[in-house]
Amino acid sequence: MYAGLDLASTYDLTALVLVCPDPSDNSLDILPFFWIPESNAAERSQRDKVDYLGWIRDGHIRVTDGNVTDYTVLHRDISQICEQY
Repeated sequence: MYAGLDLASTYDLTALVLVCPDPSDNSLDILPFFWIPESNAAERSQRDKVDYLGWIRDGHIRVTDGNVTDYTVLHRDISQICEQY
């Protein structure tokens, strides 16, 4: 398994992508995870013309409290993801 992490603070999404090779058929399973600060999600949805709020509601993006990415939450979430995969 390989992992790529792109940390953001305020104006970008934080992203973690896991790449899991499947040796049985030489395919790759791609598992993306995203975070955004909750207090600027609505503003960013309008600015970027992207439905971040819908993606949050549908569980595709996780939120952190405040207007900057909370790295404590990231640490907790990434630890849970690592345990799961």
